[in-house]
Amino acid sequence: MNTPNAPIQPPGWTEDGLSAFYDLSIRNVYTSFFRLPEKYRFLSVLHETFEKIIDHRPYFLPPVPYSFLVMSHSSFLGSALLALSGFTSESYSLARSTLESSLYCFFAFDDEDKQEIWLRRDENETQQRLCRNTFTIGATFNSLQDRNSELKSKAKLLYDEAIKHGAHPNIMAFAQRVISRNRVDESFNYLDVNTESHELCLKRCTQIGRTSLHIFKLLGPDIFDEL
Repeated sequence: MNTPNAPIQPPGWTEDGLSAFYDLSIRNVYTSFFRLPEKYRFLSVLHETFEKIIDHRPYFLPPVPYSFLVMSHSSFLGSALLALSGFTSESYSLARSTLESSLYCFFAFDDEDKQEIWLRRDENETQQRLCRNTFTIGATFNSLQDRNSELKSKAKLLYDEAIKHGAHPNIMAFAQRVISRNRVDESFNYLDVNTESHELCLKRCTQIGRTSLHIFKLLGPDIFDEL
């Protein structure tokens, strides 16, 4: 996760509307870190757990399932960052991706045919159709149901919550952006912090990250014991 060196605040930063807006979102991360230390700590622990597993590169994970593990972690980091900065509705899209990647990993873990279908998805339209028809969210939940029905129920509830709050464009996601609305004026707030919906979003990110790790835990022994 290396990044090129840059000044803490490069020249010209905040002098245009876009960088000023991003600067505000960065300051929201600081605010969340300071004001909600427990919620931040939960996210930090989950990140460290993901990192430990990925760096260990579990011997029992073939390349395709391992790539799903990496994608799940990446989505989790993006979701947490968006939540901490106040992009609550937008955070749910990546939270959903966190969960989906863990489900895909579980679904394809011990099935070389499914892994091959995933790897060949972009070869032609036939392969794309086969991949879409094989890797459906319903099929992944059914697979998890057969192994651990309680975990499947928890994952499905969180998946639906993510969709309701912003992973799909819908009324609830839009309503979180509205400050006031009347015939004369409509006001919208793109950054949502210090609110119940902000704290709920951080909670859901944590729950989804933890549930995703518990799905991965079904696949392997020793390295997952600490979860």
